[in-house]
Amino acid sequence: MSEQRIAPATGFPIVTTVRDALYDRIPLAQAEIALLGTSAFARLERIQQLGFVSRIWPGARHTRFEHSLGVMHLTRLAVDHLRSSAEGRWLTDQDARVAVAAALLHDIGHYPFSHAIEELGPPIVPHERVGRRIITGPEIAPILEDHWGIDAERVASFVDPDGQALPAADTLLRGILSGTLDMDKLDYLPRDARACNVPYGGVDTSRLIDALFVVNVETEAGGA
Repeated sequence: MSEQRIAPATGFPIVTTVRDALYDRIPLAQAEIALLGTSAFARLERIQQLGFVSRIWPGARHTRFEHSLGVMHLTRLAVDHLRSSAEGRWLTDQDARVAVAAALLHDIGHYPFSHAIEELGPPIVPHERVGRRIITGPEIAPILEDHWGIDAERVASFVDPDGQALPAADTLLRGILSGTLDMDKLDYLPRDARACNVPYGGVDTSRLIDALFVVNVETEAGGA
């Protein structure tokens, strides 16, 4: 009998895989499938990643659904890489699962036509705030708690910090999802370029992830 395959970072058993235009195969665990099966996440299949751009580039019809899967995949690889180093061994299984869940759910609050609706301004609220409401709502929160063993409010803080100070692990891991060079960008740059058939957007994703490392920085208060 073959040995059970384990998903990177989360430690969940892999139960199936999906095919992806960028990464060929993305393995999925039951906890991730539970989120994919919600109506809130299924909605992303109908939201184009680039909004009205498909009016100019008809091939640019990829969705927030596949982008979210890609960001989750890269986040698993990045967190797994960090935890394999001496400097990142203090990150726990729960820390890793929060980061991966946040990666999968980071765009769940997006409006139709991507950012175009959001730019209308008030009374339209930022999609991150909408995402927080969905993540902590009655459909998603129980799955995070029962299937993932993590707190929905903590996951929501990665998507919408809302001005709160995050603990060290969350500050570090949120930077992987939303930072100067994050897994969000590492997915959408090549994915958008491929869909639009433009020459820029090429990224050596594997090399960039392999180059990630943790640096402990002493603060003025003496903390790290």
